[in-house]
Amino acid sequence: MHTQGPKSHNTKTSTEELKKIHYALHQTAQPLTVLQGVLELALLKSESIQEYRQSIETALLQTGRIVDCLNEIRMLANTDALQNQTLRKAAGHV
Repeated sequence: MHTQGPKSHNTKTSTEELKKIHYALHQTAQPLTVLQGVLELALLKSESIQEYRQSIETALLQTGRIVDCLNEIRMLANTDALQNQTLRKAAGHV
C-alpha cells in the first residue's frame, strides 16, 4: 500500500529524533551530576559565606544548563509530533 513510503520516512525521522533526544538527555546528566556534587560539598565543607555563595552560583549555572537541555528535548519532541501529524495527514489517516 501507499503507507509504506510515509511509514518508512516516519521511522527514519523518529530514529533521528530519538538520537537527538538521547544526546540531549545525556547532556542533561552531566550538569545534574555537577550540581549534586557542588551541593553535597557545600553542605559538608563550606565554612564561609563566600564558599556558600560560590557553591550557589555554580549550582545556578548548572541549573540553567539543565533547563536549556530540557527545553531542547521539549522542542525535539514537539517537532517529532508535528512531523508525525503531517505525515498522517499526507497519508490520509487523519
